[in-house]
Amino acid sequence: MMRESRGMTQADLATHVGAHKQTVSRWETGDIMPPMDKLARIAQALGVESSWLVSEGDMEPQALAHALEEEAAVPPAIVEAIQKLSPIARRELLVRLVRDLL
Repeated sequence: MMRESRGMTQADLATHVGAHKQTVSRWETGDIMPPMDKLARIAQALGVESSWLVSEGDMEPQALAHALEEEAAVPPAIVEAIQKLSPIARRELLVRLVRDLL
C-alpha cells in the first residue's frame, strides 16, 4: 500500500486528512468510499495527483482519458479499456485503486 510505503500509519493519514483512524481503515478495506474533499487530501498526503482520485468513477470518458494520459502516464490501450467501462465498473475500479494507494 502506498500509505505504508510512505511510512504512514492509519492514524497519521487520518490526522492529515481530518478523519478518524477507523474511517481510514474502512476506506482501505473498501467498506466505504472517501468523500471528494477527503480524496483530495489523501492524494496530497500521499504525494500523488488528485485529478484521477476525485472522479468517484463517474468521470466523462474524454475527461477520464485526459486525466489518465496527463497525470498518470497510462498507456492508451488501458485508457481505452477504462473508457469502455460502465460508470459502476469505473467506480469499483476507483475503490480498488484508492484501497491499494492507501
